[in-house]
Amino acid sequence: MSMAYEGIGRGGLRDGGRGGRDGGRDHNKRPRGGGDGDRYHQGGRGPRDNTPRPTECEVMTNHNKLDIVMDPVNVEGPCDYDIFRFKVEFKNVRRVAVNDPETGTDTVNFEEQEMRADDKSKKRFFSGPMPWRVIKKIITEQREKDSNFILDYDGAELAVAPRHSSLNGQITENGTIHFRVRVKADCEEDDPEANKVRERSFAVSLTKTTEVPFSQIMNAIRGGNTSTEYLTMIINLILKSSAKLSGMILLDPRSPTVYFPLTEQERMIGRRGLPEARDGTSNLIAGVSQTAAFTKNEQIGSGGAFVVTQTKVNWADKEYWRLSDNHDDDRNWIPLLLNGRNPRIAGVPIISTEQPLDKDTINLVEKALAKIRFNIRYTIIKSDAERDKAMRARGKTQAEIEDSRRKVFKDQGISKDINQDPHVRIMRSARDYTFKWNDIDITVSEYYLQKYGIQLQYPNMPIVHVKKGWFPAEFLHQKFARSNDANDRDMIDQVLRYYDGHAGSALMQDVIEKRRTLLNQIRADGLSLASRLNFYNLRISDDPTCLKAKIIQTPAIKFRNERAQLRDGDFNLKDAIFSKPAALNSFVVVNFARNNQHSCADYVQTMLRVAVNHGIEIPYVTMEVARNYLENVTVLYSGSHPVNDALDAVGRAIEMAKKVYIHDSLNIFRRNNDLFKTFCYNECQCTIECAVLPPRSVNGSVGLLLDYNKLSSTRNPNAMSDNMAMDRYFSHKIKRRNGEEHYARLKIRITQTDTRIDPLDFRFSKGRHEAIRRSNGEENWVTVNFIGYCYECRDTKNTGVILDVVEEHDVEAFSYIHNICDWEVECPSLIISYHPDKDKALYDKVKCVTNQIGGYQSQIAVAETFERQKNKNQYASAVLTKLNAKLSNPYNKAVSWKSICEESVGDVDSIPWVAVKPTLVVGIGMAHGLGNCGKTVVAASVCLDGGCMRLSHCCFLQQKSDIISTGNIKDIIKTSWKEFTAENEKCPERILIYRDGMSDGNFERADGEIANIRSAISEILSDNSATIPITYVICQSQHNIRMVPKDETQGNRRGQTVNVYSGTCLDHTVMEFGALSVTENERNNYDFLLTPQAGIKGTSKPIYFRVRINENSDTLNKQTLEWCTYHMCWKYPTATKAVREVPAVKYAKRLANQVLSGLENFRYGGSTWFGKTFELINPQDADENGEIRPYIRMTTVDGEELRNMFNVVDLPFRHHLAA
Repeated sequence: MSMAYEGIGRGGLRDGGRGGRDGGRDHNKRPRGGGDGDRYHQGGRGPRDNTPRPTECEVMTNHNKLDIVMDPVNVEGPCDYDIFRFKVEFKNVRRVAVNDPETGTDTVNFEEQEMRADDKSKKRFFSGPMPWRVIKKIITEQREKDSNFILDYDGAELAVAPRHSSLNGQITENGTIHFRVRVKADCEEDDPEANKVRERSFAVSLTKTTEVPFSQIMNAIRGGNTSTEYLTMIINLILKSSAKLSGMILLDPRSPTVYFPLTEQERMIGRRGLPEARDGTSNLIAGVSQTAAFTKNEQIGSGGAFVVTQTKVNWADKEYWRLSDNHDDDRNWIPLLLNGRNPRIAGVPIISTEQPLDKDTINLVEKALAKIRFNIRYTIIKSDAERDKAMRARGKTQAEIEDSRRKVFKDQGISKDINQDPHVRIMRSARDYTFKWNDIDITVSEYYLQKYGIQLQYPNMPIVHVKKGWFPAEFLHQKFARSNDANDRDMIDQVLRYYDGHAGSALMQDVIEKRRTLLNQIRADGLSLASRLNFYNLRISDDPTCLKAKIIQTPAIKFRNERAQLRDGDFNLKDAIFSKPAALNSFVVVNFARNNQHSCADYVQTMLRVAVNHGIEIPYVTMEVARNYLENVTVLYSGSHPVNDALDAVGRAIEMAKKVYIHDSLNIFRRNNDLFKTFCYNECQCTIECAVLPPRSVNGSVGLLLDYNKLSSTRNPNAMSDNMAMDRYFSHKIKRRNGEEHYARLKIRITQTDTRIDPLDFRFSKGRHEAIRRSNGEENWVTVNFIGYCYECRDTKNTGVILDVVEEHDVEAFSYIHNICDWEVECPSLIISYHPDKDKALYDKVKCVTNQIGGYQSQIAVAETFERQKNKNQYASAVLTKLNAKLSNPYNKAVSWKSICEESVGDVDSIPWVAVKPTLVVGIGMAHGLGNCGKTVVAASVCLDGGCMRLSHCCFLQQKSDIISTGNIKDIIKTSWKEFTAENEKCPERILIYRDGMSDGNFERADGEIANIRSAISEILSDNSATIPITYVICQSQHNIRMVPKDETQGNRRGQTVNVYSGTCLDHTVMEFGALSVTENERNNYDFLLTPQAGIKGTSKPIYFRVRINENSDTLNKQTLEWCTYHMCWKYPTATKAVREVPAVKYAKRLANQVLSGLENFRYGGSTWFGKTFELINPQDADENGEIRPYIRMTTVDGEELRNMFNVVDLPFRHHLAA
């Protein structure tokens, strides 16, 4: 097809591979950058590609049209294809022997037992495969009697069938159908060991509840404006049931994803021999999920109904080593106790199988076993002559007698032995545990030898308890199930390699093949998915849906010295000077990689050297410390438990920093006649630039000189006290030798001018002194000659009146106006934590200690990553964009680059629409703890200006929920409003919210959050009727929709992968109704799919943006919101590219997960830090909103309460905590 283009060229590839600098050419003869390499190495930039960037393209989606097979004759009245809905009820059936007192004989009756709604066993029942097993058996038995029997089931308490199914002929007068069935209790009917497993009986009742007319289904499928939520549920039920009852593998009975039978996995994976974990106990297997989507019928597209197909791979624990082996061979089953070079039990490493485990290892083994189900197998060696004789008498062959000695208990889990005190699930070894048997004390190992003739191979290994009793660990075998621990680097890489091999255009071919296989997969009842759908008069198109998508114009990215050359979705930092560089006043290092001291020093010096190249201001003294005195600001950790000791190590590092920078222990500041510049913060919540005064100590105290010109109150604009406003100019109270006393400010004399220089405008740099020269509104550093210090005395009532200038030698005594004890002083500005590897526990602990407890910015580096870099300067540049954001504050307003759009005025950093008038842009993310008792962390990022690159954050805790509590959403808006107003000195006039973490089923509950946002605005403005327009956008990153180029000419090639262009946007035809309300005004409510990122590896997955409300529709139409959203994605300081998620949301999610990972540090008495204790409090009583809101309580070590932190990252100096 012909394509439209805009006249913007593309630069070379920044993240090329190791293979060559110039790369080759793609199939379309267009130059491309260096090869893609692997995930850890970068290659050449390649030549600039001048091919015009298209403005539209054709994409192929994983949507297949769902349609009607044929129009019914009588669609208005009762129709064969009307769908009946049934409530499914399961009951356990027990055999009960009833004695007849007259005859004295026993009669067997069957007793049905209901499952109570609050019964834990009922919850376990529905979370496992048993309900599917029961329904599958019913369908199989009934279809053997009548081929017109049709029933589909959702895995819980809902089933459906078409009117013409013979099932409906069995409905009784009260609308109920009853079945009774026997199934294998612990395995599938076709399991190789099914004959070893007992059966359970169930009674199943189907109660008819509602009918869905086929006319309603037909109207929705053909794009009619009707309610589709209920119909989506029914179609999904049919798709899920047909797939799960067709012989596919279920790794999670509650998930819509099914996996192909093991015999077909090699073909589905696309390689000979399935990918395996290093130890051979797990395989990578492929599956597929299908969901229904009812979409809008717009003029631009056909709309209607689709089936969305997604392919997936997952790791599954194997049951036996090789598929081709004989299942009866005990050597083929995989034991949980593996001996060899690296012995382990259930994945837990052990020292040896020859000696009992220590207590800590046993606890780890118990926890590992508690997470899994397993099989128990052993073979009785000692024959029982009486038993064998009886079996022969019943006609059993010798082979059957031998087989009866193989004992198998499937699908077992550890449980407490209630006969033991205390109740335990695991014991140290089979040799240690003794019990009574035949009136003698005997160990477990002796028992198995004497009773069964089994000589235990590992008698020193533990024994575990299951419902069947106690068994040695060597009897436990792996059960086929989803792998719980698939975080091994090799396992992750194999998953990524699969997706890389089925990426871009190749993905859709994979989807087509797997969907076709699934459609033709024959079910246990003899039906395929295609024939099953035909019973409902439905069919799925064979061809994927192809649509035209737009490609949004990229912004112009500008550094201070040049304009970035954009390649599709990214750019590079070579020779770039940051647009607004930050300043690194001080730093300290914690080196946990004790064997990499040279590497750590190399990292620090590389970072500082490259930082200067990018324009980041680093004082001369700080550079001298890095070059000559690094050991004086480095804590070299030498312990063996870094996670436990991180709090102490970071604390010692901060003390070292204070000695060097504040107390000048190295005499560097005195020697160079310079002052340490930093920031301070007091109880009035005012952040102020300051200098630490010489001499550094007077009677144990340290003084501060404040910046009175740029006094910034970022947290509380109205909190400045009158006394502080009067005193902020002065630094000293001096007493002259003649006895006169004055309030004065320290000044510096230089030879170039009689004008006295303020210490904050004076520095020592590159071996010389410099001062700021102000001229025509510009500030420049010029070289000067230092003479000495003096004191400028002024009237305390009018600081503009100079009373006198006193030379330093004329001062007999002085005291500080601002004592450091009254302020929190930022020292160090940055904590560099150098780690040996990517251990997440250590990372989480250091982040919690530095960011949440200490209130310091930190940069974590990994030795193995840094040492692997071929171009360390390039690596440092990438890190420094993040560091520049971390060091941003109200003074420097640091940003690494600016984005310029058509609406920009001059060279101003701006995002379309946002920069036109004061707009509060807030991104909200969530993280949820594990278990029902876990917490939900809600974090928000607010954009401080129209460029949307400078952010401030807040973070709150709540009880586990997908919906933000009333108190938290109000506090988010109030905190964000306060930060924005303080930064811009004006209130926002409109609000744009990006809300992550909300599923389709919660869309209507979003209205409650919107109402709470309005309420918060009214409280801020002290006017119940006051409001400002709100746009509330739901961002869904977890969805099944994929779009790839229709062919290679429609996409962007990176290496072997062809993906859609960065900025590809699809906003028609496949946009779902979901739970969004349909309005007549299309501008107020719409969806769009946006792929901001350029795919280098794998398939570019779009974000699904769902607009719940848009009160700014007069200026923010669909196109403008898409444009605005895409341009924001270029403003993520951590990466020189457009990222997939809006940065405000991405940072909020990162911060939420970071805080969640650190919550353990605040439990059980909390953490103590420099005389303060931080403890997580879970209130028992609800607040005024009826909510229980956890918070962090700060107290002194004596228990005196200092403050309650609902905002758990309320830190003074730097707002950009999640960078």
